[in-house]
Formats: sequence, structure tokens, C-alpha cells
Amino acid sequence: MEATTIHGTVAVLCPPGGPKLGSEQDALALRGAGDEQDAGLIVVPVGRMAPEFFVPENGMLDAFVHRLTRAGRRVAFVGDLADRMAGSTALAAYVRRCNAGGAVLFVRTREELEARLA
Repeated sequence: MEATTIHGTVAVLCPPGGPKLGSEQDALALRGAGDEQDAGLIVVPVGRMAPEFFVPENGMLDAFVHRLTRAGRRVAFVGDLADRMAGSTALAAYVRRCNAGGAVLFVRTREELEARLA
């Protein structure tokens, strides 16, 4: 995985192509990549996540995020979730809560992520 620095934060960038992610094991693998780079932020494209990942009621999203943040990592999901949030008040509320805190971010673009980290 590629590492970069965004406004003083070392970030590991999960590539957009590859198998779908969503399990706790996937989160541990990303955390390991972050450990290798001493990264404070893991950046994950929304398109890499399994379709059922963004259904808060099934617990996948919470478990995945917990595995990353418990180790002191921040996580940013980059991509458009507008359609999914329009169809799920639970997801929309989850995204709002996360974006208010800062340990977990949901942004539409890399530029928006950079602005949030500035």
C-alpha cells in the first residue's frame, strides 16, 4: 500500500482496485499496513467496501472501524455515499456522528479529506 503525508499526518492509501473489504480480518490487515508505515490514518475508497458493509444494523461497519481506531488509527472512507445515506437514516446518522468527531471520517473526495485534515 502507498503511504503519503497529508498535512503532517502519515496516511496509508488503500488502492481502489482489489477484493471487497469489510471483515474484522480486513481491518487488521489495514492496521498492519498502517503499523509498517507508522501511519496515523488509513484511507479506504468506498468502492472497496463490500455492499453489506454500509448497513449499520449488521455491525460490520462498527466492528471494522473499532479494529482500526482501537489501535489509535484514524480512518477515512473516501467516496460518495449520498445514495446509500438517502436510503438509510441509520447510515446517515452514523456518518454525521463520525464526521463530528474526527477519528472516523466520511468524505466524497481526496481534496475534501485534505481540507478536513488542514
